[in-house]
Amino acid sequence: MGAPARAGTSGRRAFRRVWLPPVVYAAMPWIYCGLGAAALLSGLFLPHPGWLAPYLLLMAVTALHAGLWFLMLRRRYRLGRLRRRRQARPPAGRALPDGAGM
Repeated sequence: MGAPARAGTSGRRAFRRVWLPPVVYAAMPWIYCGLGAAALLSGLFLPHPGWLAPYLLLMAVTALHAGLWFLMLRRRYRLGRLRRRRQARPPAGRALPDGAGM
């Protein structure tokens, strides 16, 4: 008899964080949008789409939606970070030339 399988490891493995290289992470929304556009075009322009067209169109809408969602999330995060940096900056006072205030 082999060793018994450990219970509960597959669930934890499915939901652990994945760290991507920055280049891949930056390209992810564009990859999703490109896949969605390719699926949309292939669904629309296949010579005999038959049963495949609805699935391609569903995949196209899902991928385009995911790509745009990633872009909007990233934009919102960057704008929020920029606002927090600006608020944390000390207010810029009027700088007087040397000796002008004496």
